[in-house]
Parts: sequence; C-alpha cells; structure tokens
Amino acid sequence: MCCHCEDYFLGESSSQVSSYDFICKTLFNVLVSIARTHYCSVLSRQRQSQESVKDYASRNGKRSETSPSCMREKCDEDKEMILGIESSGLTGGVALVAPNGIVGSVVVTSKTLYSQRLLPSVDWLMSKAGVTLGEVTGIAVSLGPGSFTGLRVGLSMAKGLAFAAKLPLVGICTLEGLALRAIFPGSPLRVCPVIDARQGLVYAALYEIVTPSSDSNHRDPWSLVPALRCVKSPVACKLEDLFGWISEPTLFAGDGALHYRENLEANLGCNFVLAPPHKVLPSPEEIAVLG
Repeated sequence: MCCHCEDYFLGESSSQVSSYDFICKTLFNVLVSIARTHYCSVLSRQRQSQESVKDYASRNGKRSETSPSCMREKCDEDKEMILGIESSGLTGGVALVAPNGIVGSVVVTSKTLYSQRLLPSVDWLMSKAGVTLGEVTGIAVSLGPGSFTGLRVGLSMAKGLAFAAKLPLVGICTLEGLALRAIFPGSPLRVCPVIDARQGLVYAALYEIVTPSSDSNHRDPWSLVPALRCVKSPVACKLEDLFGWISEPTLFAGDGALHYRENLEANLGCNFVLAPPHKVLPSPEEIAVLG
C-alpha cells in the first residue's frame, strides 16, 4: 500500500538527501518538543475551561448547558478519529475524520508555508471539533512521492505529535491518496495518479476502482467509499512508459497530469480523462480515510 518515502523525493539525489540528515534530526527533536508543549498546553486550557464552567454553574445554582457545534456532534457519535496530514505537494493540510464522516479539514495552499501553518492548523481544527489530541485514535501521514521539504515537515510533525500523545502512526502513499481523491460519480473504473518528478520523469501508479456492493450499510458512509486495487505499483518512470498501461478510459490526477496534459491527450485520446479541478491535487482528507 505504501511506497518508501526515501526513494521518491522530488528532484533530490542520494547525496543531497544524506546531507540533510543532521538538519532533519534536529528539526524532528525541535518539533517533538513543540508538539509535547502544544499537547500539554491544550490539556491545560481544557481543564481550566472545564473548571470555570463548573464554578459558574455552582455560583448560579444551576447546571450549565451549551449548544454543541455540528463538529462536536460528529465526534461524540463515535470516538474513533484519525488525523490526516498531507504535505507532499503544492496543496496540503490536515483533516480529522470519524467513522460517520469527515469532521473537518484545513487546506494549506503553498508548500512554503507548511512549516508555519501545519501545526497551528492542527490546533485550530482540534479546537473547532472540541477534542484534544489525546482523544484521536491515530495519525495518518502522506509518505510521498512529492516535495522533499514538504514531506520532511509533515513527517516530522506527525512523528512529534504521535510521540507526544503516544498515538499510532501510519504512512500512506501519496499516489493512493491522489487516486481516491480523484474519483467522482460516473468516473472511469481505472485511475492513474501522476506526480511530476522533474528531470523528465514522473511518479505514477495505476489503480482499479472497486465499487461498493449494493448491500453496503448505507448508515455507514465509509462503506460507500470505493476501494482501490493496485494494477501497477508506484514507480518512477518516463511519461512515455505510461502509454502502455492505458487501454481503456482512465482517470488522471496529480500535478504531473496537469503539467503533461497536452502530451497525454495527444497520445491517449479519449482514454485520457482529467479529474475535476477540486479533485486533481492531494488532500489530507483522503490520507485520513486511508489511515
């Protein structure tokens, strides 16, 4: 399911990757410290808030009641929640999903801002959902392929949060998340996520969509989410190598599909189907769902 992130860094040679080791270890230690402080701070604020409500209720001789938001209601129905983190490309962010649906998400639209906005986005999302990091079941993070800098920020933050809150952490292949994101009602039954690797290469995979059975439990929204069967495992290859994969109408997604759109259309004709604009790039929601 997951591809090894070290093999798929965007435009980085092995010597360049190794030169970052010390920096990355330092960054990880710093983020662990930040995450631990952040986690303790959130717990402290929650305790203070609970105490102030109790004091107010006792002073006024009545029980204090609040109107929970729709996000809080979603969380209360089932405590199993997954935090998804996506930072592999031009767009990313964080998302929180529960068995009964998506609780909420925050989108970051520039990979240069991941180091500034990812962690505050987690804080904002948890605050709006009315939960703490300790109430989350686990964390899912995008492993790549993708931007070296973006992936390092996302992976370090995910490791720091998981370590601080003692949560399980799972890595998800970005290509698989892209494939799930691209699907829409009536889309082709095969999907090919393509990420531009520069230097004349792309990262790609081919998946077959397995539609839910007719007897799926319609009260469970995740039972209606299509499954993916891997037809071609994630590889780094030339764009021309993809042409031999495609023999029927296929849904394409990813910045590589956008960058090479004209070439793909010219060589694949009607077998090339581009995902809708809001589904063509990675999303933290699908990373959380796959987690």
